[in-house]
Amino acid sequence: ALLLAALSLFAIIVLLRRQIQLKARFRDLALKDELTGAPNRRAIMASATQLIAAPGPGCALALLDLDHFKLVNDSWGHDAGDEVLRCFYRTAREALRNGDLLGRTGGEEWLLLLPDFTEGGAERAFQRIRRALQAQPIPGVAADYRIRFSMGLAVIHKGENLGEAMHRADLALYRAKGQGRDRVVAA
Repeated sequence: ALLLAALSLFAIIVLLRRQIQLKARFRDLALKDELTGAPNRRAIMASATQLIAAPGPGCALALLDLDHFKLVNDSWGHDAGDEVLRCFYRTAREALRNGDLLGRTGGEEWLLLLPDFTEGGAERAFQRIRRALQAQPIPGVAADYRIRFSMGLAVIHKGENLGEAMHRADLALYRAKGQGRDRVVAA
């Protein structure tokens, strides 16, 4: 009877550990982009909502879009496109300051949160990411290919809602693309 009780207790412990691991995995799937490991749309939008709700001085958000990404998939295949997305996130994250948050909102589109934004800070962030990407060879694509991106920035105004700030950043992103891409434009 004692052996049976010990085995039952052991089985319960194993099942509980497995349950905890599954919960952690489901949480990760709910909040992380499976391909890149970046915060997914749900997670980055929740962070943006928190930032907007209590903006400090100089809070900003930016929409980023990889330039001519379709060309990567069309020229070298979707596996190469996946590698470009992973490389972009890994490199951009390393180039950003502590406290800045980058998440994938879909396809080749990203949302960057800059909670301690200063004048010129977006241009510096853009240039840090850009320089880091220029040094990154990407497996599966032509040796001379480098990731380029456009960025639309919106400083968050007190009392503004997330939709308004995102709309202004989106318009700025379209202007960046219209001005030749591979640049940052402020709303």
